[in-house]
Parts: sequence; structure tokens; C-alpha cells
Amino acid sequence: MEIVYVVIGLMILLIIKGIYDEKRNKRILMHQLREEWGKVPEEEYSESKMQSLRGYYNDHFDADRDVDDVTWNDINMDEVFMLINNTGSSIGEEFLYALLRKPSFNPEDLRERSRLINYFTKNHEQREQLQFMIKQFGKLDKISLYEYINRTNDFDVKYPYLHYIYAISFIGAVLSFFISPQLGAILTLVSLV
Repeated sequence: MEIVYVVIGLMILLIIKGIYDEKRNKRILMHQLREEWGKVPEEEYSESKMQSLRGYYNDHFDADRDVDDVTWNDINMDEVFMLINNTGSSIGEEFLYALLRKPSFNPEDLRERSRLINYFTKNHEQREQLQFMIKQFGKLDKISLYEYINRTNDFDVKYPYLHYIYAISFIGAVLSFFISPQLGAILTLVSLV
């Protein structure tokens, strides 16, 4: 019976530590976002990183309307991209790259972009909250997130019912704590293993 109390105590300590770490990390990230706002990013770009940024764009390529590679290279748009890329996620980087390669001359699109720019310039709290949420997605270095997500369709799960059995066994193990704490602790550990 004592082992159950030890396990429960350790779980409570881990939860408290997780909450503390999450709040501390949020404060650090918010401070970082405020410091970086409006500054030229200091990120390094390898050739593989630049290649991975093209994933979303390559899938939405339109030869008649997009900036072609020769023009792109002539006006050194990779450098322009690097100077303005303050995105906080791979999704944002890939979309920004595609946005630069696909200029829009539609007045409605341009008005909407201008409206959003003005809104987030004036409403820094909303901007910071949105940046914080997006930054948590993170960035990938060597593969396009867009391509990575599309590859998941290629995976063949041989025994999908096993995943359901694992989930149900874990839920049952946690619920068994209410019947017998000792049994619940053992079943939870077994289901996690």
C-alpha cells in the first residue's frame, strides 16, 4: 500500500514540476518574442534548409503567375526572404516563401493583408498571444513540414486495432485506481510499458 502512495506522490510532483516549467518557459518565450519584434532575424540558412522551405510552394507552383527561378535569383529574393523571415514555425516559413514567389495584385487580397498588418501592429497583446501559440509548433530543418504531413498518407498501419486496445487498456488502468489503488498502479505501469 505504501508503494501506491509513493507512486501517487511522485506523479503529483511531476505534475507540479510540469506546470512550473510550462509557466517559466512561457515567460521566457514571451520575453524573447518582445525582444525580436521588428528586428532582422539572426537565423542561419543551409542549402538543405532552403530546399525544405520550397515544399509547400512546389506543390502549388503556377508557371504562368509565379516568380520564375531566374528572376528570383536575379533579384536575390532568398536574401530578402532571410531578412524578413521572423516566422515562428515551419508552416509560417513555407507559407511566407510561397507568398513571395506568388505575388498577388488582387486589390481585395492586398487590402486584407494591409488590414491584418495594421491590426497586429496596433494590438500587440493579441499579436504576442498568436505568436506564442504559433512558436510552439517549432521549426524543422531538413524536411518540408508540408511534405512531411503529406507522407503520412503513405504509411500503412498493419494492425490499427492494436492502437485502440492500447488506449483502452491505459484508460482502464487509470480507472482501476478507484477500485484498488495497488492494482491501478501496477496496471498503469504495465500499460505504459
